Amino acid sequence: MEDGRLYGAGSSNCKGNVSTFLIAAKAIKDAGVELNNDLILAGVAAETGKAEIDQYQGPRYRGHGIGTQQLLNSGVTSDYAVVVESSRMLVSYALPGVLYFKLTVKGHPAYIPYIDNERHPIYKALPIIDAIRIWGEKYTEDNVYTFERGQIRPNVNVGSIRSGAPPKPNYQPAILNMYVDVRTSPARSPLDVEKEFRAFVRGLDPEIDVVCYRSQTGTAPEASFVEDLSNHIETSYRTVYEKEPIPLHWEQHSRWHDVIIYHEHGIPCVKCGPGPGPEHSDITRRSLSPDELVKAAKMYAATALSICQVAE
Repeated sequence: MEDGRLYGAGSSNCKGNVSTFLIAAKAIKDAGVELNNDLILAGVAAETGKAEIDQYQGPRYRGHGIGTQQLLNSGVTSDYAVVVESSRMLVSYALPGVLYFKLTVKGHPAYIPYIDNERHPIYKALPIIDAIRIWGEKYTEDNVYTFERGQIRPNVNVGSIRSGAPPKPNYQPAILNMYVDVRTSPARSPLDVEKEFRAFVRGLDPEIDVVCYRSQTGTAPEASFVEDLSNHIETSYRTVYEKEPIPLHWEQHSRWHDVIIYHEHGIPCVKCGPGPGPEHSDITRRSLSPDELVKAAKMYAATALSICQVAE
């Protein structure tokens, strides 16, 4: 605890958030309240955005909703679902798709007396990286998606670069690999964006190998699809916070989460969880206050009672 906030690995994504719906369910049970319908609590693995590539293979490198996919495929389904990822307890139900690319820039291996800068993959990659940055900025602006509750801005990120051997900087490496995340608008298919990106890279250097190793679509259903669920949640918000819900910042709509897995199964689902918004620093984004946790638990309890209905 520091300055009234709880810090720790996963405190706001999503361990602290999960604790709030567990407390809400315990409070309902401890109060002796019987519900007319089932209340299902699920803590699933592998929501985070990982994907197998190169030597990074196996279960620890699989993500993007496979835990929720397994849950639903195993028959644990429901009429509604709420994903408790941080959103300041405000409702979000649209999100971008995801493409992961591995780009291999080819060079020529050489001992230091014989290096050739024109065939040096690291030097060749420098203008390519900057070109991706410039392309990505324009791509984001060209693909902003506006819907009833705000905007999705699909960003582009060069997230990793690998080349050479740290113990032997006296050698010019043969290749450089870079790993790029391209988010996609719900209005576009990932395949369409993949073709655009491949054509762009081909224009930079036709010898660059491009491998797509993650492709998932975005989602932006009609508001009516989640209207009843949203109404229950926002009624609880007014009761607990004693104010009207406000629109979420675009950052909260532009993150991938398991909501899309439920939508693919035809289940109305929204994101609604405790956690600071964009006005906080990056450090405080990774923390929660006790007040946020208490109010989230109250909201989840009120929403569960409203949807599942108290037995007479």
